[in-house]
Amino acid sequence: MPSIEFGAPEVGWARDALYDTLDELCGLSRQIPLNLLDYGIHFPVIELLGSSNLNQYNDWPVESRKEDWEILIIDLNIAFSLEILASAEDGLLPIGAHKCMIQHYLIKRVSDILLAANIACPGSIELASSIVVQDGEVQVYSQVPTMDGFVLQEGIELANSVGWPIVRRLQFEQVWSWLGCKDLITDGFDTGATGRALAAFSRTFEQERIDAAMKLVWTMIGIEALYVKGKASVVEQVREKILSFLGSHPSNKKRISQTYETRSRFIHGDLAFPGIYLLADATDASHRYNKQHSDAVNLASAILVSTLQELIHRGWIELEFSYIESAPAI
Repeated sequence: MPSIEFGAPEVGWARDALYDTLDELCGLSRQIPLNLLDYGIHFPVIELLGSSNLNQYNDWPVESRKEDWEILIIDLNIAFSLEILASAEDGLLPIGAHKCMIQHYLIKRVSDILLAANIACPGSIELASSIVVQDGEVQVYSQVPTMDGFVLQEGIELANSVGWPIVRRLQFEQVWSWLGCKDLITDGFDTGATGRALAAFSRTFEQERIDAAMKLVWTMIGIEALYVKGKASVVEQVREKILSFLGSHPSNKKRISQTYETRSRFIHGDLAFPGIYLLADATDASHRYNKQHSDAVNLASAILVSTLQELIHRGWIELEFSYIESAPAI
């Protein structure tokens, strides 16, 4: 039973989106299928726990108990039977090993739920911390990976301010069904283009000390996985295909080119960047670095999530482009 703690985002629209998403997930209690592989498909109970009831979890870190955070309970009961143990791939293992595997699978599926929620309503879910309770005992060394939605939230703010790309509000069930029927998040390591894009999207939520440049790398990896085929000019493919799929705008061609130039110059060592320890971060050079990468990653994150949403909206699994040359009129 992972208990997940969500911090209320600072941005007003994101705070509303958080509550809307939590309400939607709770409304789908016992309706979301979780595939635990050898241990079958189960439908968890999903409910919110008031902050005032946190004391029942004595092992939860004291510093995590903040009044403006919401606690989501995702609860599963799995009854063991000889048939289940015998049918499992590692059926000869002791029951304790099976419990560890179920815990491992469940943590992955909870992480999948949070990722799907951020595709359905981008920037709505951030994960501050979690605890896993199994058979009444807190599993000290097991947690759902934390999630920081700042980059995606900033990307949505940018998209909304300029009117491009279009970012929708999808239903969670629609996203979950699309992910499930395409087997896109089975184990988190996919060789397909869309699977790689989803994996890159998930890495943009990493809460560790990663600066905007690395966030840009992950978002661009996701974009290139979806839009780039073969060895033709990568920047031209990215620019023209994005505008074809997501719609054109007078300034978008230039903005996409600038974003890609920032990414390329950083990767190829042509841009100054800070080391692991920076003596002064209030310099003009530091401000230019932060703004350049922030502008680029914000646009790239909006493009990536908009593309995923458009694929889901159309019911497609991958993008395929063909070029048609028109003959001159005689």
